[in-house]
Amino acid sequence: MNVWTLDYTRSTQPRRSIAGAAPTSHSARSAALRAVAALNTAAGFEHPHYAVVVDGRIAVIISTGTDADGLPDHRGVAALLHRIAREDNPLTPRT
Repeated sequence: MNVWTLDYTRSTQPRRSIAGAAPTSHSARSAALRAVAALNTAAGFEHPHYAVVVDGRIAVIISTGTDADGLPDHRGVAALLHRIAREDNPLTPRT
């Protein structure tokens, strides 16, 4: 089993962690990124920070930026997650 963890922080909450396991490191990374996407969707007016670790190695660190209107750029995070997960991304692990 391949273990993944997701640590996330928001300005109104202490750091929280989510953990899971999957049969391959690729599926573990995919599951962790789906968890980031779900949290990003529910973030509202917060600027969360996310850190994903798969099998003891940092896979991604994301900090929510600010859009042109001064609001949290959750669309930017969603677009980044999409680019990370794309098949033609040379950093996407293969199994």
